This record gives sequence, C-alpha cells and structure tokens, in this order.
Amino acid sequence: MEHIQTLGEKHGLEVEAVENPNWELGNGTSASACAPHIKRPFFIMMCDHLFEPPILEHLVAADDGTEACYLAVDRRIDTLFDIDDGTKVQIDGNIIKDIDKGLENFNAIDTGFFLCRPLLFSALEEARKQKDYSLSGGIRQLIAGSRMRGVDVSGCFWHDVDTPEALSFGEKCLKAREKTIPPGS
Repeated sequence: MEHIQTLGEKHGLEVEAVENPNWELGNGTSASACAPHIKRPFFIMMCDHLFEPPILEHLVAADDGTEACYLAVDRRIDTLFDIDDGTKVQIDGNIIKDIDKGLENFNAIDTGFFLCRPLLFSALEEARKQKDYSLSGGIRQLIAGSRMRGVDVSGCFWHDVDTPEALSFGEKCLKAREKTIPPGS
C-alpha cells in the first residue's frame, strides 16, 4: 500500500488502494470491491499485460457517452502468443456478442483493457447471483443488455505475461520495439 501511494505521489496521481478480501473467488470480486469508490468512467487493466498507451487512447476516443462499457479487442488472432489462454470474443461491428475462454466461434481476442462505467458493478452483482465471480461474467451480463462495445486495437502492441516463456517472448518484443521506435515517442 505504501509503494502504491509513493508511485501516485511520484507521478502526480491521486491513488486509493482498495483491498479485496474475496480475491480468491474471481477477478470480478476485485472490480466489485472498488464500487463504493467509483462514480465516473474508469479503466480496468490486467496487471500482467505489457502494452502501449495508444490502447487507452483508442478506448477514450471510442466513448460516445452512452451507458456502455468498452473492451479493447485484437483481431490478429493468428499472431497471439498463447491462443489457448486467450479470452475469445465474438464481435459484430463494435457490438460484442459473446466472450469466453472456451468460445469456439470468435473473431477477436480480449486484450484485458476496458473503459467501464459504474453500470459494470450491477452487472457483476447479477453474475455473482449465478455463482460467476469473474469479470467476464459481468461482461456477459452487459452483453445480454447490449451495453458492451468493442474497440479494435489490432495495430497496437500488447502481450499477456502468464508464464516464464510468455515473459521471455514479451521481453523480446519490447527489445525489438525499442529499436524501431524513435526516442521521445
């Protein structure tokens, strides 16, 4: 908690760490733990993902003010490091139709970057009533209510780091990008 506060001060950010006593139930409970502290749009980002900031810029640019949440999706399915671990998405235009790790019919991948509104919390509560404590469970509730949009970020770099092999691959990707990105970009 002290380190998070120090990082916030260092970067001029107001940071409030929220502890989740139910984290073992699923990642949806971590999002729900923040509900009393959030009253406006917010980002959810997977902490084990490497990414470039334009992903967040694309999410913000896509937000048209409607009562919906947004997920950055990647349509470059064949380039994913570990497709079996990826959360699959079926999307039609910018409307997300389905999401699940085991989805058979999919045309995009969940990158782990969301721009959400507090309406996510009631969706997570509905999922919890069905014994689904995952963030994807809440997202499926939003999909059922036509309140989940996809934002194509296929041109942006992102990578999920779940294993030592994935870490090694991610490091190689970052080193390769370092050589091609001009200083100050």
